[in-house]
Amino acid sequence: MTESSSADRTEHCPESSTVGGPEHCRERAAEDDPRLPRVLVNSSQLPAEPARGAVWSITGAERDLDSNLIRLPPGERIDLHVGAEVDVLIHVVSGAGALLLPEGEHPLRAGDVALLPRRSRRGFRTGADGLEYLTVHRRRQSLQIGTRR
Repeated sequence: MTESSSADRTEHCPESSTVGGPEHCRERAAEDDPRLPRVLVNSSQLPAEPARGAVWSITGAERDLDSNLIRLPPGERIDLHVGAEVDVLIHVVSGAGALLLPEGEHPLRAGDVALLPRRSRRGFRTGADGLEYLTVHRRRQSLQIGTRR
C-alpha cells in the first residue's frame, strides 16, 4: 500500500467526521478550526534564511496573542528603545547574548524566559552564536484609516 499525500487524505474526510474520525481527519480539523489546539511550528526545523529578523510569526485572524521567532546573527544588537504598549514574554530558543537595560546588561542563554513590561527600555546584544528568541504578547489592534469627525 502506498502512502497518500495530505491532500489525498483530507478529501476522504466527511465533514461530520473531522473531529472524531481517523487521525488524518482530526489533523485537518485542527488546521481548519482555529478554536482547536494544534502545533504551529517546530522551531528547530525552520530554514537558516532569513538570517536576521522575524523568521516565523503566528497567523490567523481569530486569536488574542501575537508571537514571533526573532533571529539575530552573531555580533548584532538592537539598541535600547522603549517597547510597545504591551507586555512581552521572551523565551531564548538558541544562542546567547544579553538583555540590555538602562542600568546594565543581563546575560541571556538558551532556555531563559524574560518578561519585558510594556513601555520599558530594553535592547539586545548577541553572542558568538547569535540569538534566537520567541516573543509572545497580547495582540495589538491594527491601525485603521478612517475619517476625522
